[in-house]
Amino acid sequence: MADSLQAGSVRVGAADRTLVAERLVAHYQAGRLPRQELELRLTRVAHARTDEDLHRLTIDLPDVPGPARPISLVPRPTTEPKPPTSPLRVAFDVIIMLLTFSAAVCLTLLLIVAGAAGTTGGGGMSGQLFFVAALAAFGAFTVGAGSVHLMYRAFGKK
Repeated sequence: MADSLQAGSVRVGAADRTLVAERLVAHYQAGRLPRQELELRLTRVAHARTDEDLHRLTIDLPDVPGPARPISLVPRPTTEPKPPTSPLRVAFDVIIMLLTFSAAVCLTLLLIVAGAAGTTGGGGMSGQLFFVAALAAFGAFTVGAGSVHLMYRAFGKK
């Protein structure tokens, strides 16, 4: 283990090995490496521990055309930082949440009133029941739309 760790060498991670492997594949595709040598070098890339080990695998190859992609020894963040939330966006979400909650309460009350009115009888109640049903449907739509919006904001793409 200590044989490949020399003074001044730095350990590499999976991302560094991936960059070198991509460079080797590009050289293979350009015809600079035969398949057997590519496979041998990729095996050595997988077992490389230090930047010196990786450098030895590509020292005899020219730079790959395109943007330079040096091996980065700085640790990369595992997740993207979340963008800051604006106060206007938070206020909009709070308003949607309050409207959704109030629509759910109104929907529940309307269904209770409609159920009570339906059990008391009365032949002239059909117009009132239609109005209550229409309000209940609007409340259900509002609750559904608000819930979908809030779930999208909480779990959807940012």
